[in-house]
Amino acid sequence: MTDVLLTAGTRKGLFIGRRRGGTWEITGPHFNAQAIYSVAVDTRGDTPRILVGGDSAHWGPSVFHSDDLGESWVEPRQPAVKFPKSTGASLERVWQLHPAGP
Repeated sequence: MTDVLLTAGTRKGLFIGRRRGGTWEITGPHFNAQAIYSVAVDTRGDTPRILVGGDSAHWGPSVFHSDDLGESWVEPRQPAVKFPKSTGASLERVWQLHPAGP
């Protein structure tokens, strides 16, 4: 069981540190070649969900999630986070994530 979960987003991906019983394990980079700007943990469900805001030079900004503390990741069905075309606005990065709703 993970006692502490530490994340670090970088231009090269996401690094995750897990402390289990006094021993640290570091994994990464996750999302190779994507800049990671934001990480949040949603604890409202039975299992914590990690949310990650990344930016791909090819696909644009995306939000990924993990329900197993970063062991595996689910990519969005539509990779880029976008404003509606009618707004004329664009999004470069996802700087902050905040779980909300029921």
